[in-house]
Amino acid sequence: MMRAAFLKYNFQVRIGMMSGVMVAYHNTSEIFGFQYISRTEMDERLYGNKVTGDAVFSAVTQMFDHILTVITKKHPDEQVQ
Repeated sequence: MMRAAFLKYNFQVRIGMMSGVMVAYHNTSEIFGFQYISRTEMDERLYGNKVTGDAVFSAVTQMFDHILTVITKKHPDEQVQ
């Protein structure tokens, strides 16, 4: 769960300006428990520290912005439906 889910949760926390997430440990028929995981803890587990977490998020959002800019310039007359 650490790499796959934490990366997704870390981005969601940053986009939503949240302090952390509440995680439920479960299978298809039973809940085993809950745990609150702070943004700081996610940063430390994924990147080693908060500064690197901030840098990664900034780089990813800049790349995403660039990709969207290229796509919209390539298709200027298309409308989202």
